[in-house]
Amino acid sequence: KTASNSITDGFRDNGVDLVYFDTNEKILYLVQSKWNNRDKGSVEVGDLAKLVKGVKDLLSGRFDKFNDRIKNRESELDAAVNHARKIIVIIAYSGSGSFSPDCKDVMEQMVEDIDETRELLSWTFLNQTHLY
Repeated sequence: KTASNSITDGFRDNGVDLVYFDTNEKILYLVQSKWNNRDKGSVEVGDLAKLVKGVKDLLSGRFDKFNDRIKNRESELDAAVNHARKIIVIIAYSGSGSFSPDCKDVMEQMVEDIDETRELLSWTFLNQTHLY
Protein backbone atom coordinates (compact mmCIF):
# COMPACT_ATOMS: atom_id res chain seq x y z
CA LYS A 1 0.00 0.00 0.00
CA THR A 2 2.84 2.41 0.82
CA ALA A 3 4.40 1.88 -2.61
CA SER A 4 1.15 2.43 -4.47
CA ASN A 5 0.46 5.61 -2.49
CA SER A 6 3.87 6.90 -3.52
CA ILE A 7 3.18 6.73 -7.26
CA THR A 8 2.71 10.15 -8.84
CA ASP A 9 3.05 9.13 -12.50
CA GLY A 10 0.55 10.68 -14.87
CA PHE A 11 -0.37 13.86 -16.64
CA ARG A 12 1.42 16.87 -15.09
CA ASP A 13 3.72 14.73 -12.95
CA ASN A 14 6.49 17.22 -13.81
CA GLY A 15 8.90 14.35 -14.50
CA VAL A 16 8.52 12.76 -11.07
CA ASP A 17 6.84 9.34 -11.18
CA LEU A 18 7.19 8.34 -7.54
CA VAL A 19 7.85 10.19 -4.28
CA TYR A 20 8.60 8.21 -1.14
CA PHE A 21 9.88 9.40 2.23
CA ASP A 22 11.49 6.82 4.49
CA THR A 23 10.56 8.22 7.88
CA ASN A 24 12.99 5.97 9.74
CA GLU A 25 16.05 6.83 7.67
CA LYS A 26 14.86 10.36 6.79
CA ILE A 27 15.57 9.74 3.09
CA LEU A 28 13.38 11.27 0.39
CA TYR A 29 13.33 9.26 -2.84
CA LEU A 30 12.28 10.91 -6.10
CA VAL A 31 11.97 8.47 -9.00
CA GLN A 32 11.64 8.87 -12.76
CA SER A 33 10.97 5.66 -14.68
CA LYS A 34 11.10 5.11 -18.42
CA TRP A 35 9.97 2.16 -20.46
CA ASN A 36 12.09 1.54 -23.54
CA ASN A 37 11.22 -1.00 -26.25
CA ARG A 38 14.79 -1.02 -27.54
CA ASP A 39 16.98 -3.56 -25.77
CA LYS A 40 19.98 -1.22 -25.67
CA GLY A 41 17.85 1.87 -25.00
CA SER A 42 18.49 4.51 -22.38
CA VAL A 43 16.90 7.79 -21.30
CA GLU A 44 16.94 11.01 -23.27
CA VAL A 45 18.36 14.33 -22.10
CA GLY A 46 14.93 15.92 -22.58
CA ASP A 47 13.36 13.47 -20.14
CA LEU A 48 15.98 14.39 -17.57
CA ALA A 49 15.48 18.12 -18.13
CA LYS A 50 11.80 17.62 -17.23
CA LEU A 51 12.81 15.60 -14.16
CA VAL A 52 15.27 18.26 -13.01
CA LYS A 53 12.58 20.93 -13.33
CA GLY A 54 10.24 18.73 -11.30
CA VAL A 55 12.84 18.11 -8.60
CA LYS A 56 13.53 21.84 -8.31
CA ASP A 57 9.80 22.64 -8.20
CA LEU A 58 9.15 20.01 -5.53
CA LEU A 59 12.06 21.05 -3.35
CA SER A 60 11.00 24.69 -3.67
CA GLY A 61 7.41 23.94 -2.67
CA ARG A 62 5.92 24.84 -6.05
CA PHE A 63 3.17 22.22 -5.79
CA ASP A 64 0.96 24.08 -8.24
CA LYS A 65 3.25 22.75 -11.00
CA PHE A 66 2.15 19.16 -10.29
CA ASN A 67 -0.81 16.86 -10.66
CA ASP A 68 -3.27 16.08 -7.86
CA ARG A 69 -1.29 13.02 -6.79
CA ILE A 70 1.40 15.38 -5.54
CA LYS A 71 -0.80 18.37 -4.68
CA ASN A 72 -2.87 16.19 -2.36
CA ARG A 73 0.31 15.31 -0.44
CA GLU A 74 1.58 18.89 -0.17
CA SER A 75 1.85 19.06 3.63
CA GLU A 76 3.39 15.56 3.83
CA LEU A 77 5.93 16.30 1.10
CA ASP A 78 6.76 19.75 2.44
CA ALA A 79 7.52 18.16 5.82
CA ALA A 80 9.56 15.42 4.10
CA VAL A 81 11.67 17.97 2.25
CA ASN A 82 12.26 19.91 5.46
CA HIS A 83 13.16 16.85 7.53
CA ALA A 84 15.12 14.81 4.99
CA ARG A 85 18.74 14.17 5.83
CA LYS A 86 19.23 12.83 2.29
CA ILE A 87 17.39 13.22 -1.01
CA ILE A 88 18.06 10.61 -3.67
CA VAL A 89 16.89 11.04 -7.26
CA ILE A 90 16.62 7.71 -9.07
CA ILE A 91 16.30 7.26 -12.81
CA ALA A 92 15.07 3.75 -13.64
CA TYR A 93 14.71 2.52 -17.19
CA SER A 94 13.98 -0.78 -18.89
CA GLY A 95 16.73 -0.65 -21.51
CA SER A 96 20.19 -2.05 -20.98
CA GLY A 97 21.96 0.91 -22.58
CA SER A 98 24.45 2.90 -20.58
CA PHE A 99 23.68 6.27 -19.07
CA SER A 100 25.18 8.73 -21.54
CA PRO A 101 27.75 11.38 -20.60
CA ASP A 102 25.24 14.08 -21.60
CA CYS A 103 22.67 12.60 -19.23
CA LYS A 104 25.25 12.42 -16.45
CA ASP A 105 26.07 16.08 -17.05
CA VAL A 106 22.39 17.05 -16.67
CA MET A 107 22.15 15.21 -13.37
CA GLU A 108 25.47 16.52 -12.04
CA GLN A 109 24.42 20.07 -12.91
CA MET A 110 21.17 19.52 -11.01
CA VAL A 111 23.11 18.52 -7.89
CA GLU A 112 25.45 21.50 -8.29
CA ASP A 113 22.51 23.90 -8.70
CA ILE A 114 20.60 22.58 -5.69
CA ASP A 115 23.26 21.33 -3.26
CA GLU A 116 26.79 22.44 -4.01
CA THR A 117 28.05 20.73 -0.83
CA ARG A 118 26.69 17.40 -2.15
CA GLU A 119 25.69 16.43 1.38
CA LEU A 120 21.91 16.39 0.87
CA LEU A 121 21.20 15.55 -2.77
CA SER A 122 22.49 12.69 -4.88
CA TRP A 123 21.33 10.69 -7.88
CA THR A 124 21.71 7.27 -9.38
CA PHE A 125 20.40 5.31 -12.33
CA LEU A 126 19.10 1.78 -12.59
CA ASN A 127 18.91 0.15 -16.00
CA GLN A 128 17.70 -3.32 -16.93
CA THR A 129 20.96 -4.83 -15.70
CA HIS A 130 20.38 -3.39 -12.22
CA LEU A 131 16.66 -4.14 -12.15
CA TYR A 132 16.82 -7.85 -13.02
